[in-house]
Amino acid sequence: MPLRALILDPNPLTRAFLVRVLSEGLSDPLSCSEWGLEHEVLTALRGGAAFDLALIDVDGPGGGLAVLDALQGKPTLKIVHTLYGEDEALFTAVQWGIDGYLLKEDRFETAVESLQRIVRGRPGLSPALARRLLLAARTSPSPRAAREMEVLDYVAKGFTPKEIGNLMGLSLPALGALIGAIYRPGPLRTATAD
Repeated sequence: MPLRALILDPNPLTRAFLVRVLSEGLSDPLSCSEWGLEHEVLTALRGGAAFDLALIDVDGPGGGLAVLDALQGKPTLKIVHTLYGEDEALFTAVQWGIDGYLLKEDRFETAVESLQRIVRGRPGLSPALARRLLLAARTSPSPRAAREMEVLDYVAKGFTPKEIGNLMGLSLPALGALIGAIYRPGPLRTATAD
């Protein structure tokens, strides 16, 4: 059975690019449903459409956030596509529990690599977004696990994953698991073991 993918982006050229990224980045057969407008996706979801993966533009009309909301509690891998790695829509999407994000400025090869990391549970995290999450976590009534806060602090300061792993005594897969945990909403979590 093919992997069912939802693509929401108002630009048909961008949708075609994203279909190529998914086709190249995923090993499973693929069935893509493409939409240009948020309300079209919401209508399909209300009609019972189900997806294994959703790639949602959060910069366009409607912002895609209603689609993310409609996908809450569903086993859909949620990825946002955005112009900026630090904007308000991305910050909100991360707080809603997305699995990762792709930047519109990325070259094809970079987008494919980012997608593959997200699918493996190892999403990237920009320093600007890490700073926003760190600030929000420090003022939140349910603080993050200490190791997650430490990772956010290092990423916000611009350290590379390899440098962070060395400083924290973590392998790259263990560090990736911690970064993946940062994307999941919820109360205090325990740190991932190496």
